[in-house]
Amino acid sequence: ESVRSLAGHGMEVTLDHLGEDITDRSEALRNRDAYLALADSLAGEGLGPRAEMSVKLSAFGQALPGGDDLAYANVLPVVEAAAAAGTTVTLDMEDHTTVD
Repeated sequence: ESVRSLAGHGMEVTLDHLGEDITDRSEALRNRDAYLALADSLAGEGLGPRAEMSVKLSAFGQALPGGDDLAYANVLPVVEAAAAAGTTVTLDMEDHTTVD
């Protein structure tokens, strides 16, 4: 509702589901699912072009064992859903331990 209201006033928004510092794979999947639901909502409301989704790879499991592959596998469907919704994904940089 807030995105619709802001878009109605000509504003664009950045959306971020807070979920970094996860401790297991199930949390990474919940974060992925939350972003997929967000992309679906943006598409359904026609708000994709007025919004962008900001993601932190740590929220997708980057710090867990096998984290680089896990984060990639979890974020890829989000990026695809965002593209289908007409929105963009911004990779939110974190601290030096998560940047190569």
